[in-house]
Amino acid sequence: MKEILARFLGKELVLHYGTSSTVKGKLTDIADGVAQLEGEEATVYLAIDKINLFWEEKPREKPLGFITK
Repeated sequence: MKEILARFLGKELVLHYGTSSTVKGKLTDIADGVAQLEGEEATVYLAIDKINLFWEEKPREKPLGFITK
């Protein structure tokens, strides 16, 4: 898992762990079996062996033009 996660350093990821828990953030470091994610509100440290699956969070495209109410 460490080698696969290392390919995604610097990218926005969603990590799934446990039964229904997820954490989202930019993967900034992997060391000593722990992944470090920088989120909007906090830095999260998650044990790599607890990760069930992960996916890359793609940036959403913003609509062009004016938005009316």
